[in-house]
Amino acid sequence: MQQPQEQSNSIVALLKEYMENNDAIIQNQSSIIQSQAASLRTLENQVGQLANALSNRSQRSLPSDTENPRRDGKEHCKIITLQNGRQVDQPIRQPAKEAEPSSIQNQPGPQSETEAD
Repeated sequence: MQQPQEQSNSIVALLKEYMENNDAIIQNQSSIIQSQAASLRTLENQVGQLANALSNRSQRSLPSDTENPRRDGKEHCKIITLQNGRQVDQPIRQPAKEAEPSSIQNQPGPQSETEAD
């Protein structure tokens, strides 16, 4: 059996080792937290800049720097290839939307309680 003095020395050594490891872990976590805080401040700044840019933009209008393919000399689509492999070089016109049958149009709407009395 070990003597009480030797046991006490080994426990003290284990505690010192544990405390040193714990201090190293805390230092590492502290530096990670500082890095994340700096990243968060950068993101907050960027979101603020975006909010200012959006609030300064006029409502219901397109940005003035939109692309104009005719001005830039870009070509338009001349031929469309369908999934079945057929190529269409002229626009396909959609048939006009047919009006609802007159029987549906002429039906009276639901009556309210005051009209029913």
